[in-house]
Amino acid sequence: ALSAPQPFDFEVTVEPESGSTEQGGSVAATVTVRLISGSPEVVALSVSGLPSGASASLSQQSGLPTFTSTMVIATSQSTPAGTYTITVTGTGGGLSRSATYTLAVSAETYTVTFTQNGLPSGVEWSVTFGGQTKSSTGPTITFTVPAGTYSWSASSPITGGLGVRYVASPASGSINAPSQTEQLITYATEYQWIFSASGLSSDASGTVVVVDGVSYSYSTLPATFWWRSGSTHNYAYQEYVGSTASGKRYANHSPPSGTVTVSGSNNLSPSYHAEYQLAVAVSPSGAGSVSLSPSSADGYYDAGTSV
Repeated sequence: ALSAPQPFDFEVTVEPESGSTEQGGSVAATVTVRLISGSPEVVALSVSGLPSGASASLSQQSGLPTFTSTMVIATSQSTPAGTYTITVTGTGGGLSRSATYTLAVSAETYTVTFTQNGLPSGVEWSVTFGGQTKSSTGPTITFTVPAGTYSWSASSPITGGLGVRYVASPASGSINAPSQTEQLITYATEYQWIFSASGLSSDASGTVVVVDGVSYSYSTLPATFWWRSGSTHNYAYQEYVGSTASGKRYANHSPPSGTVTVSGSNNLSPSYHAEYQLAVAVSPSGAGSVSLSPSSADGYYDAGTSV
């Protein structure tokens, strides 16, 4: 006896079963509609479960099994990042068969590059960008991030040894990716200058040194400055510094002063010594005179001088 003809049946498969892309990208897979039994009948393909902003195209939308069709899923930048189950369904001969495809969409990323100049070779610097910190001894530091606005800051100042440091400009800011993906940071070399004085006591009063037009007294010393390499400054120590004690002052008869173009660090601490005023008088007035040796134009002598 003749066997009864088998009814029409088919299956749908997708290879590979999963894929991934960034927002705005696309992936492809092969859909196979395979005849299982019976006489072939037309099978139409459809795709469902796509995330928003995504579309699917099929190189062959229908046919007689067995046939293959290339499925391309295209996403847009508005497609939310996430994992989605896409269903490919074949319908024909009163039957419906389907297969699933797992689509992973990741946020589109951009490379943001920070470039520094001004640091000597081998000096380490770092950038904190969007909460992530990276360091380098080279000229660039890069980050890979999704689109968005991020705050950033560069290490500043960076110590370069005794009396020298490097200061970033700009040292912080914000970047909106992808509209901006590069940031230049310039490091300027600064040198430390310290102004102090020795030989002075707590009774010293008045100006000891004038730096760039600003007066500094004993109580404000040492005065410390960080001056940019190549900048010009002036300073002048005073020959005489007053005292709260009557008849006393401090003196340096060769006080340092000058105008400098900064090319290194410096620590100035000239020495002062105490001088005392010697007052003499003849009583009654006009009865004679006193001659002092050694003489003094203003009556002040170094402590310990024999007169």
